[in-house]
Amino acid sequence: MQLAPGPYVVKITDERFEAIEREVTVPPGDAAEVELEPRATLGTLSIRVVDEAGDPDTADLFVDGRKQKGTGPWPLKPGKHRLLAKKNGKTLLDQEVEVEAGDELDIDVATGAEGP
Repeated sequence: MQLAPGPYVVKITDERFEAIEREVTVPPGDAAEVELEPRATLGTLSIRVVDEAGDPDTADLFVDGRKQKGTGPWPLKPGKHRLLAKKNGKTLLDQEVEVEAGDELDIDVATGAEGP
């Protein structure tokens, strides 16, 4: 990007990361480089459902009581979250997880592990 010489403020915002703002001065006839290291504000969660043979399977997946589409990854705010997986009225997973910013949690659930 070509800019006139002078001071500029570079700002990057995204709900998944802390906002970053840096001042940079572009010198006459030269270039300026800005390096930014984003820090995550959210974690992600994926739930993989497999049958007894380890092949992909399906189940109804819930995070904090809300039904999810697909198997993720879903962005989650840091903190505790309740995970639930059900198939044919049977509970496969009922677990609380702690998510921290930047975490990438992957949970495996076997449909052969059906409980009461």
